[in-house]
Amino acid sequence: MDALEAARRSDAANFHYATCSHYVSAVKRMSKEGAVVGPLDGVKVFDLTVAGVGPWATMLLASMGANVVKVETAERSGGMRRGDGTTYNGLGSVYMHCHMGKRGIFLDLKTTEGQAHARRLLSEADVFVENMKWGTVQRLGLSYDEVSKLNPRIVYGNYPGWGSTGPYKDRGSADGMAQAFAGPAGITGRRSGKPESIRWYALHDFNASSYIVGSVLLGLLRRMRVGKGGHLMSPQQANSVAVQTSRIAEFLATGQDIPRLGSACTTTVPHRAFICQENRWLAIGVVKDDQWRGLCKAIGAQQLLDDPRFATNPGRVQNRDELEERLQAVFRTKPAQWWLTQLRKYRVPASLFYDRLTVPDMPQMKANNLITFIDYPKIGKLPYGNLPYQLSRTPVGLRPGIWPGQDTEQILKEGFGKDGNTDSKGYFGPKGAMDGGALDGVTVVDMTQGLCGPYASLLMADAGARVIKIEPPEGDYARQFRPPMMDGTSAVFFHLNRNKEGRRLSVRKKAERQKLLELLKTADIFIEEEGQGALKRLG
Repeated sequence: MDALEAARRSDAANFHYATCSHYVSAVKRMSKEGAVVGPLDGVKVFDLTVAGVGPWATMLLASMGANVVKVETAERSGGMRRGDGTTYNGLGSVYMHCHMGKRGIFLDLKTTEGQAHARRLLSEADVFVENMKWGTVQRLGLSYDEVSKLNPRIVYGNYPGWGSTGPYKDRGSADGMAQAFAGPAGITGRRSGKPESIRWYALHDFNASSYIVGSVLLGLLRRMRVGKGGHLMSPQQANSVAVQTSRIAEFLATGQDIPRLGSACTTTVPHRAFICQENRWLAIGVVKDDQWRGLCKAIGAQQLLDDPRFATNPGRVQNRDELEERLQAVFRTKPAQWWLTQLRKYRVPASLFYDRLTVPDMPQMKANNLITFIDYPKIGKLPYGNLPYQLSRTPVGLRPGIWPGQDTEQILKEGFGKDGNTDSKGYFGPKGAMDGGALDGVTVVDMTQGLCGPYASLLMADAGARVIKIEPPEGDYARQFRPPMMDGTSAVFFHLNRNKEGRRLSVRKKAERQKLLELLKTADIFIEEEGQGALKRLG
């Protein structure tokens, strides 16, 4: 541990607080017998989560190497019955997937004995995570005030459905309610049709799980930098609102409710599904003007290409109905696969629609190992959706799940165990406590466009990072998304890129590429979407 602490302090002095890669290298050197460990190796998590939102979040922490102890009673797993959904040997598939890589203990927290065991574990823990109705853990004597007295360095997370104040704070929440209350269902459905919930149940649940993980990582980072724990709060409803940042931007720009457009997108055109000759649907997503030109060439629509009304995205959005009608007539003349082949020649984003019987066997899925098989205790090998990210220096991955309460005896005897001790012996960083956000002092160079990357860097900016956004000379293509604000700026672009510094550089030009390299010399984080092959060719 002393060697790891020394590595941290040395890295902090030489690398602007220490980057993730340096910290990981130190952990890697300290791991037993040279084995590579996950980035959260040694982090102890007291998991008092329920349903799907919380358990999925702590499963992701476990996949990063955290020592997660799942606390439940012998009768129930919080708000979720262990036999819900498809079952294997009496255990529900949802429960199984949400508890991969954890250890399990049965504790009755309504008893004096159960609370005593919980307090002992919490005195050792680095992280506490719960997502029950507001007030539940407080009634159990496990509020932040009480737990932080036991363990001042704990990163303590409350993640109730509705927050800690307001008339709904005592209510439970679920995916369907999040869709209805926070607005997604209101803008989903056919044109002029009724509101509809997204059929993919638990999309908003597991989206909230990702926000929970992000907040825990920020809490751990802040503690590592300033030596203090803290109280985290993130209601599920808040997460459902936050993920609609770009849609809310549309409303704020126009003052009008967002229309329901079926499979179509309000901000770009054409961006929807078209039905082809054999009644098979083809999804097309044009977000750039060069993709529009490629589409016209792919389908042989010179008249559309020459029409000035459709030359730019604002014009295509304004003339949506006529354009989509003309495109639909073209796509009806050939089979979907024929059109897909032509569109790919011109690099136009397009896809056929596939089902669960087809997806696992597709070459792209196999090449990226997106489906993996895990040997579950007492059940055997089963397929699971793999983690959507990897780290170059430390592995992350799904591990076999728990059989409910299987580790009760060992955990009661040994607690979290002696392996791993994170940063309990002090902190590293500059003299003087950090007063800003958890990413205060971190510099991010963001060379992404559109929605996904800019939203990621926005979250970092809101956590205190300095974000330098690099746009190509013609600007981020999201600048043309509709609707516009009063000054003509795309509302979506404006909302996703606030709180950042902006620069325009052409990475295709050597002199300007050198400016980017100079920025990267002092950056802590670089996010990009060119791909490693393209960037390698550019040096």
